[in-house]
Amino acid sequence: MSEFGLLFNAFKAGTKNSDDIASFVNKFDTGNIDTFFKAIPTDNLDILFKKLDASKISGAFEKMGDAELDKLFKRIPDDAFTQLTSTLKQSDKATLFAKLKRVDPTFANKAFPPDQLGDAATALKNTPPSGATKTGVDGPVNNLNNNKVFERSNAFSQTDAAKNLRNKKFPSDFDPKPMKGSDGYVAKMKNWFRNIGKKQDELLDGTDPDSLKSLDDVANSKLGKKSLLKLGLYGAGGIAILMMIYDTPNPFKAIMEGLKDIQETVEDLKEIVDAAGNAAKNAAKGGFDLIAWLSENWWMPAVGCLVFLIIFLISSFM
Repeated sequence: MSEFGLLFNAFKAGTKNSDDIASFVNKFDTGNIDTFFKAIPTDNLDILFKKLDASKISGAFEKMGDAELDKLFKRIPDDAFTQLTSTLKQSDKATLFAKLKRVDPTFANKAFPPDQLGDAATALKNTPPSGATKTGVDGPVNNLNNNKVFERSNAFSQTDAAKNLRNKKFPSDFDPKPMKGSDGYVAKMKNWFRNIGKKQDELLDGTDPDSLKSLDDVANSKLGKKSLLKLGLYGAGGIAILMMIYDTPNPFKAIMEGLKDIQETVEDLKEIVDAAGNAAKNAAKGGFDLIAWLSENWWMPAVGCLVFLIIFLISSFM
């Protein structure tokens, strides 16, 4: 019997719990997770998801291709699927809804009705429609991990394209950025971002298309999409606008500054910390100054900042 078969039988018998299942499932990478779920018979999916706390494996669902996730969810019997959705966090539901919607909008709305999504439904409605635009492509999630997002961002920051985007100005008649510290600042910023997202083409008209294509990978990474969704932006154009707003040639820093402005925290901190460790020794060469940036980001968990700092210092002496 396979390793999962033994674990599954123990889970049915009650001698193993959701943490044990999650530990096993979450070890699969993007290339293998689809195959793993395909191999589970429908009857076992029924048993599994009636007993499992699905929030513990939401990350595994996010690793799956959009079409494969759609196929898996359609195989799960109704009662088990109802139990699955009842244990997911609201943010997880929003992310999975977005994946399903790209494949089968009707099923997506059935699987995650608007009343299930709660506040996340508003964010999704305010996100501009997906599809090709003059300002880049809001495509399916790619396999670029957070370490690579960080590296690509630092590499892009050295290019003339990055400098041109940083120096591009907003039209003089465009609504100004809300004043920092004003009443209701966070809510004002969220609304301002969403309005900008709907006017991407206008704001970036005349921008070199190749400059934006270079940002597609970052924009369509898991980190990029989750961050841009919170900001009400989308695609490479969304990142380009953030670079303009925050006067930086670094896409990663631009995204993080946007999240800071609406008091959102960084997702997947461990991978980003690993990325910082790999890239820290190159920070002085133009990616961006990690020490200075961290000192300004009071909103990040203190432990996360400390780990960032330790890794930076270790890397500096290697």
